[in-house]
Amino acid sequence: MILVAFSAIGSSCLRKDVQQDNSIGVLARVGDQRLVIEDLEGVFYEGITKEDSIKLLSTIVESWINKQLKIQHAKTIKIDKTNDIEKKVAEYRNLLLIHQCEQEYINQHVDTLVTDSQIEFYYQNSDIKFMLFSPIVKCCLLKFPIDFRQGRKLGELLKSKRENDWLDLVDMADKNNLTLEKFDSWTEVSYLKSLLPKDADLSALGEFAGKKKNVMEITDKRYKYLIRIDQFIDAGNKQPLEQVRSVIRKMIIHQRSQNEIKFMEDSLLSTARKDGAIFINVELKKNASENSDNTKK
Repeated sequence: MILVAFSAIGSSCLRKDVQQDNSIGVLARVGDQRLVIEDLEGVFYEGITKEDSIKLLSTIVESWINKQLKIQHAKTIKIDKTNDIEKKVAEYRNLLLIHQCEQEYINQHVDTLVTDSQIEFYYQNSDIKFMLFSPIVKCCLLKFPIDFRQGRKLGELLKSKRENDWLDLVDMADKNNLTLEKFDSWTEVSYLKSLLPKDADLSALGEFAGKKKNVMEITDKRYKYLIRIDQFIDAGNKQPLEQVRSVIRKMIIHQRSQNEIKFMEDSLLSTARKDGAIFINVELKKNASENSDNTKK
């Protein structure tokens, strides 16, 4: 039997003064399983409208009913009684226990402080190559109308390395509503290309990096694009340290965690052997293997 009962929902919480009777406060029932108001604690947030509350409640109840019906059907055809299900449940529970055990040990014993020198050492000496699969760049992009009268001055300010010239450039761009973007962190060239005309050719980008003439110019019918190339690394080269620093930190902590887990396993094994809590019958395994081979013959 399926019973669905909707109780009144306020704008911020469910009424709880209607639970005196056995059926009042029950939102849905499938067989002997009930979904009650307390099960939905925290679901309805403050300020939710009555209409939205009813829609959310309807979705939750429908999902719960479908879940319970599937569970009951599984029991009817005795899926829950099969050895396979029981075995999987037991294995999953054991995996959860092991994971929790390892996590507790890691939290207590693993040092999560990783210094810059440790990161740099790992970067220089690890077997991992940290290769780039696509080119990256540090640059500055300036976009302005092709007929902008002060275009030449903009180009001179962009090329300059003086801080005052950069501030003047920022001021001019702001006053004239021009596009000025500075990419101080490593940026994919593909992203830079997305900001340019579709037919923009950036294949020679690396030729401008670190050169006296470090500004590439691209034009279309309406705009001129000036790209000052500060640094460039092509695909196939090693990633810069600053780009992989956080990744290396996680790798170092992961390696420490694995070492601690191995130490825990060895300690447990050593203690169990001393206490006589385990017995490994290698000879029995060998005989079993031989018997299996003889049977096949």
